[in-house]
Amino acid sequence: LPPPANDLCSGAIDITCSNYSGDNTYATDDALPASTCGATGDQNYKGVWFTINVPTTGSVTVSNCTGTTWDSYIRAYFGTCGTLTCVSNTTGVGYNDDGCSVQSSITFTATASTDYYIYLSGYSSSDFGAYTITATCPQPPPTNDNCANATAFPTVPTDGTCSTLSNQSTAYATNSNVTPTG
Repeated sequence: LPPPANDLCSGAIDITCSNYSGDNTYATDDALPASTCGATGDQNYKGVWFTINVPTTGSVTVSNCTGTTWDSYIRAYFGTCGTLTCVSNTTGVGYNDDGCSVQSSITFTATASTDYYIYLSGYSSSDFGAYTITATCPQPPPTNDNCANATAFPTVPTDGTCSTLSNQSTAYATNSNVTPTG
């Protein structure tokens, strides 16, 4: 049978803010990019490629913790297929083995509108089969995150009643670095 469509970097499947289920049984054992990204010996069997391009800068988690039963290895790169560079994650390198039992999970800070390439492979030559890979993206800040888009308070009534400003939240708001005065 032929290898999967994402067997090579040039056929990477976009998983931005979503998940993908596939099977790497017929994938080939690729040569790793020149940029060192984790182990360089084993841990590179039957790899498949994915891309991520987030709309908002922030923390991205890519994992195959659910829907995969075999021992996996994940690497994250940026650049183009011919010149990939390993990214940094919370452990200081752009790769993970056994982040969730024998499956893998990687978290790194992604810059908006930057292409990232994710390489999912088996840890040994017997590690392959059905998998699910998931990319969790940063949430965008609220529309009134900066002063130029401030939400106007309702007009204060003059009859002694109160007015309210509802459906507001600071969830995912960024630090404005403004010091209140007054």
